[in-house]
Amino acid sequence: MTLQGAMHALLCGCAACREAEKVRDLVRKDGRYQLDAIGHVYESFHLAALKLQKAGDDGSDLGADKIVKAVGELADERFGTLRHMVFDLWGVRHSRDVGEIVRMLCGFKHLRQGPHDRFEDFEELDVSFVRKKS
Repeated sequence: MTLQGAMHALLCGCAACREAEKVRDLVRKDGRYQLDAIGHVYESFHLAALKLQKAGDDGSDLGADKIVKAVGELADERFGTLRHMVFDLWGVRHSRDVGEIVRMLCGFKHLRQGPHDRFEDFEELDVSFVRKKS
């Protein structure tokens, strides 16, 4: 956050700024992941849902595998061969980390867990995008 953005959040007091500050505080207190990791997973989720909707799906079938794949695709686009370093700095090393971030986002009420969604589905998925390619 820029100094200007921080001052806005302090002075504004609008609901969106208060909510954003609450999320930042919770992420800092949790300490496992950087705020940028949370934003990256959130954006990846929405891009994946948009892609499903464009393909004629209502987006309700956005499972753990598709979310993890979207996280990797966005990282490839943004960070290229440096993506493994970015994920390491963010604290994201396994697919379960992506699942934990999704759990946090659900806790913040930014995402909603469907009746068939299980956080255990994030275990052992391919996250080769977090490792350096030899």
